[in-house]
Amino acid sequence: MTTNKEHIERIEADLGSLQDKISRMEFEINDKLQRMEDTISKLGESFSASRGATSQENDGSTARPIREESEGGRQPILPRVAKLEFPRYSSDDPTE
Repeated sequence: MTTNKEHIERIEADLGSLQDKISRMEFEINDKLQRMEDTISKLGESFSASRGATSQENDGSTARPIREESEGGRQPILPRVAKLEFPRYSSDDPTE
């Protein structure tokens, strides 16, 4: 049987190991967050440059997405928001 002193020493060693792992996880999370922020920044710059090019093409009129004109001059399909409705069940088994 272990003594209280040995038990406390083992707990302290485990706690130190846990703190090291948490520090590594924190470093990795911060690194990933920094990379995500860099990527978002680059996307924002790219988007701004794209919108700037669109505005210049339209001579200051409202910005429209850059697109190639297809044969027949068809307009692009614009996305619409659709509400999805799912059935609600009153019991635990939806097959009843």
